[in-house]
Amino acid sequence: MPRPSRPKAPSFIVRVSPKAKRTEQRRLGYTTLRRRLPDADWPCRYSLSYPGKLDEPGQTRGPKTVLYFLHGWMSNDRSWFDRRPTRAIRDHWRRRGVAEPVVASISYGRAWIFGVPALREHFLRQVVPRVEAEVHARTDAPVERRLLFGVSMGGINAAYLALNEPDFADRVVAASPAFHDLTPWSGPAEIHRYARSSRAFTPAVGVATGFCRLKMGPQFASRAEFDLEGDIFALAQRNLGPATPPLLITSGQRDLFGFDQGAGKLTQLAEDHGATVRLVRMPKAGHARIPTQPVADFLLPPGT
Repeated sequence: MPRPSRPKAPSFIVRVSPKAKRTEQRRLGYTTLRRRLPDADWPCRYSLSYPGKLDEPGQTRGPKTVLYFLHGWMSNDRSWFDRRPTRAIRDHWRRRGVAEPVVASISYGRAWIFGVPALREHFLRQVVPRVEAEVHARTDAPVERRLLFGVSMGGINAAYLALNEPDFADRVVAASPAFHDLTPWSGPAEIHRYARSSRAFTPAVGVATGFCRLKMGPQFASRAEFDLEGDIFALAQRNLGPATPPLLITSGQRDLFGFDQGAGKLTQLAEDHGATVRLVRMPKAGHARIPTQPVADFLLPPGT
C-alpha cells in the first residue's frame, strides 16, 4: 500500500532548515542573536539581526534604527530570514547603499494578537526596553528611530500598535493585514456573508474566525468590550488622525481570506480622518505577498 504523501504547507508558510538559515546569514554578513524572555503569562522569543559583524569597528556604530518585524500566523521570530520578499528588501537596501536597520523579529508563539491590551502592554513595557538596551550596549549608540513591519497576523498587530500608540513608530507597514469584520461570536451565516462580499474562500474564513475565537474571545467579557479594544475598524474610527504614523498597506486582490476588502476599508477610514496612508494593491497576488520596492523605499528615512 503506498505511503500517503505529506500535505503541502500553504504557500504563505515557508520552511527553511536551520543550516540553510545560518548559511544565508553568513553569506549576507549579518550577526543574528536569539533571545527568550520567560514569562508565565506572555512568553516571548525575539531575534536581533545586526548588519555587519559586531567585532568589526564601524560595522554597527552610529545612530540606530530598529525595525520591529511581526510575523504571520504559524511562523516564528526567525521568519525575517525565512521569506524571500524580506530577503529582497534587504538586497534592495544594499543596492542603494543605505544604512540598514537592526531588525528585532518578535514572536509570542505561532498565534497571538495585539488586540489584547495586556499582551500589547507586555511588549511595550517588557520587550521593547530590553531590545533597545541590548542594541545600545552592543552598538554604542542609542535607538533614534523605530520602524514597524507586520505580515498577515503581524500586519493587524502592527495596526493595533499604530492606533493605540501613535508615538511608538516613525513608519508602519501592514502587509496583507488580517483586517476583517468577523468577531469571536460570528456564526455560520455571518461567515458566509463575509465570504461572499469579500470573495474569500469560505474554509479560510472559518480559520480566521477560529483564530479570533481562540485568541480574543477569552480576553473580552462582552461584545461591547471587544468593540472597544479588539474591533480594528471601530478602533480606527476613534483613533486615526494626523498624529497617526505614516502607514503603508499592501494587499493581494486574490487574498483567499478576503483581507483585501478590509485593507480598502481601513485605507478609506485613514483618508477620511486625515492620516497619511498609502494602499498598494497587487491585482494577481494572493495572501501575504509583499511588493519589495514600495515597502523597502517606504521604510527608508525621508529624503533618502
